Amino acid sequence: MTKVEVLLRQKNSRLFKAEFVALPHYQTLEYANLAALLKTLSLQNPIAIVTSDMNVPKVALTNGISIPFVTGGLADPVALGISKSKNGTRTSVTGYTKYVNIDERRLAILREISPSSRRIGVFYDDIIMAERKARNGSQSAYVTDGADVVPFKVELLSEVLTAIANSKSLGIDSWYIQLMPHNYRKADAIKIIEAINRLKLPAIYENMSFVESGGLAAYESVLFEPELIWAQNLQLLLDGVKAENIPFAEPRHFFFSLNTDQANRLKLKLEPKILRQVDRTFPCAAKPPLNCSAANPQKF
Repeated sequence: MTKVEVLLRQKNSRLFKAEFVALPHYQTLEYANLAALLKTLSLQNPIAIVTSDMNVPKVALTNGISIPFVTGGLADPVALGISKSKNGTRTSVTGYTKYVNIDERRLAILREISPSSRRIGVFYDDIIMAERKARNGSQSAYVTDGADVVPFKVELLSEVLTAIANSKSLGIDSWYIQLMPHNYRKADAIKIIEAINRLKLPAIYENMSFVESGGLAAYESVLFEPELIWAQNLQLLLDGVKAENIPFAEPRHFFFSLNTDQANRLKLKLEPKILRQVDRTFPCAAKPPLNCSAANPQKF
């Protein structure tokens, strides 16, 4: 029994039946086969299909399959096309998203940590750009006060490492590293961190795992108890509320982590007002106002 099922049974007095359908990894799953499976499942009139792969409801909507879905993940549901509004889905899909547009806040933090940064490189792919345009009214440029932000479109880890190695010739003096398929694996993320640190360049990352592995800093959104969100969504569906009237849950909390060893290697003089904002430091040998006891919001 999953945690979601346990939570739902604790809160719900009526009987319901949960069935589990195994799917291969989304990268190896042919959408034609998935569409056929979803059509078969729709004939059973389920209350909802719960999935952590946000592409599953996208395939359903594309093929005119209107089963209610409860989903969640890193992607922006508006950009992905499974939600038409963050305040109300207006589709048969609900759930949570860990995505929130805080790119400019991360860039501002990088500038506060490293005021000498004047030309910041940032990697992106089609998904990231679609998310930015969906949230910014087709505006895709990255902007921060006091520095130019130079975007690099990449698909492969090798392209990322080549660009970092050529930082000087590209005129890049610091980096903003977003979560992308080429750095989901810890081993690949460490290659990026080491390439940046080897050149003694400041960088800000999308989550704390990078900082724990040697990166300078990270600022991330935190969504507490996603399983509880799913259970609450399912309870509403059981009570007769339509999925299109249940808004996607979004992060409301943010977490700032800092690697003090790396800051010292870069000879950064951090202002007290910056240090007071830090939620957790690595390595864990900090003196006030720095903190090394805050819970981990995300891990690789």
